[in-house]
Amino acid sequence: MTIEKKLLGTNPVSGEVLPEAVSFDRANDYLYRSSDLTGNSDGKTFTFSCWFYGATGGTIYHSGGAGYTDGVSIGFEQSGELNIKMDNPSGSTVFSVEHGGAIAMNTWNHLLISCNMSSTSNRHIYVNDVALGNNYLTYTNSDIDFTSSTHSIVQLNKLKGRLAHLFLDYTYRNLSTTSNRRLFIDADGKPSSTIPSSPILYLPMTDAATAGSNSGTGGDFTVNGVLATAERGPNQDNCSASTFDGSNDYLTRSSITGLSDSKLFTFSFNASQTTGHGQIFTSSNGQVSIKLESRQCTVRLGNSGGAVLYFSSPATAASKLYYGQHNHWCFSCDLSDTNKRHMFLNGVDITSGINFIHYVNAVADLTHTPNAIGAGATGSDKFNGSIGEFYLDTAYYDLATENPFWDSDTNLPNSVRKVISDTSVTPAIAMPLIGSDAGNNLGSGGDFTVNSGPYVGARGGSEFFARSVDFNGSTGYLSKSSALTGATDSDAVTIAFAINPSAIGDDGIFGFGNYRQYLYRSSSGTGLQWVIRDSSGNNILSTTSFSIADYTGVGTWDIYLMSCDLSAFQAKVYKNGVATGTFTLPSSNAPSYAAQGFALGGMDPASAGDVIDAEFGGFYFATSYTDFAQEANRNKFVDQLGYLKDLTPAIEAGDIPTPLVYMKFDPTVSLGTNSGTGGNLTVNGGVVAGADVKS
Repeated sequence: MTIEKKLLGTNPVSGEVLPEAVSFDRANDYLYRSSDLTGNSDGKTFTFSCWFYGATGGTIYHSGGAGYTDGVSIGFEQSGELNIKMDNPSGSTVFSVEHGGAIAMNTWNHLLISCNMSSTSNRHIYVNDVALGNNYLTYTNSDIDFTSSTHSIVQLNKLKGRLAHLFLDYTYRNLSTTSNRRLFIDADGKPSSTIPSSPILYLPMTDAATAGSNSGTGGDFTVNGVLATAERGPNQDNCSASTFDGSNDYLTRSSITGLSDSKLFTFSFNASQTTGHGQIFTSSNGQVSIKLESRQCTVRLGNSGGAVLYFSSPATAASKLYYGQHNHWCFSCDLSDTNKRHMFLNGVDITSGINFIHYVNAVADLTHTPNAIGAGATGSDKFNGSIGEFYLDTAYYDLATENPFWDSDTNLPNSVRKVISDTSVTPAIAMPLIGSDAGNNLGSGGDFTVNSGPYVGARGGSEFFARSVDFNGSTGYLSKSSALTGATDSDAVTIAFAINPSAIGDDGIFGFGNYRQYLYRSSSGTGLQWVIRDSSGNNILSTTSFSIADYTGVGTWDIYLMSCDLSAFQAKVYKNGVATGTFTLPSSNAPSYAAQGFALGGMDPASAGDVIDAEFGGFYFATSYTDFAQEANRNKFVDQLGYLKDLTPAIEAGDIPTPLVYMKFDPTVSLGTNSGTGGNLTVNGGVVAGADVKS
């Protein structure tokens, strides 16, 4: 098997690695085998390996009955606790482990176990290539009941997450020997291509189509539900992050080993700020301060004479921070040369807009102690949000020429592990900030102390985050006064969007002129109203008793998928993957909306009437029918973890219809930029960038 295979197919991205993993939605997705593994037997020795990503807790592998009373059970809790339980053929528990905080959520983990039950010296559990402590509740010299009438993957306690490369054989391997671990996980922390031959169970799970295929000797599994190939796989470079709660969470270290005062300075990090302001990194007395405040990134370096470097990122709309929005920042400078300074935001050079208040040809004091991540050096000014992949060193990189912190192929940030690999430079600080081991420093400066850990894991910077706009409920909306370019009066319509209301009122989601098609919620009504009309204003489609689909949860993100085919007298609406809505289709009259103007965030393209007060993301409108009753079609728009997908690859590949309107709301360009064919929209009134869309 080739682990590092390149992206192939319709519109490949040069250099991009195709994800190898399968996603499960926790609703009805699992793998099952209703008979024993072929050639199976009980015994005292085994090796188990699996790569997994948990958005929730779940049972990875289970054999035996309906509960934990027999067979084998390997899983983890939402809290990050690893749970392993194995019984002997008589039903007595002979192997059990509970290890709190071992598993980081919202990131890839590798679990590797090998034991010989006849000896307590021959037992090993590794998570992400790090040995766990002795947390064995039970360890008895007895056979393990591996034989069973049923075997399942994420069925017992269903998982919302991702799996890959699940392996089981009945060989004991001394995992303290590095070469034995390298059979399953390589030195870069990715799946090995040297999987041992002839296991009883090896489910590569590299894609949804072959998820149940067992490359081992024990026979295949049946796929239940509609699985999807994962958006990210453990074979890819993946960024980690931890959530900092703004009150208790921060990391500290007295001195950074090997760090010296310097004129050269580089940092990089991913972050999403929830509220207020807070420190990313500081040293005592603010000699070094990297801070997110006032919707900007502020940086200060000082020496005994005062500030030698002090600046704030541009205060322009395209470069400002937005609460709840994930961003990647990197900066590099040589204080001896004003031409050697670069600030990049999400891979875009914003140096020209930087306000350098101080830029002095002097050595900065980088060795002041103590140091902190996520707070001031003494624990003040704590950060509220997520931080990941923090990098700091005394070096200079010409980021305008080559930026090692950003992958131009995927347009995503690189992990600190990859930066080290690509540059062959070990910096002072290189911290993935994975929740279960946030203090781990891959750099030379030593590990940090975790205060109030283990932390809740957060989605890393390599994941796709759908952007949103924030409509103010009064003046803010988007519009096109003329007809959408190329629009036709189609009987078929497909709509997708996400919404997080700030308040409930008379809310227009979108509307064509003369109310020929609109989606609307009345403050006095029971729910959303989707209406399509003919040239005389008669309803062709209308919705009634739509209260289940109503967005009544202020402060809650909901994702809607809607479609109709008027010629076939059918319409469907799904809210967060659940079908809802009652429809009236009274006639076969032709729709008449194509020649009209278009509004988003309101009902009328000519005015601000019925403007919504909400964050709004990922709007898609196509004049084609998508049967959302088919889960496979819903999976094209929303991933198994419940997040809006980037629809551009699917559009370009022809997997979903080319839309008239697809609004990605990228704040670095105009918020009215339409990635569909219908032309850009005009931004009216109070429309600003909002938080990233969340499920």
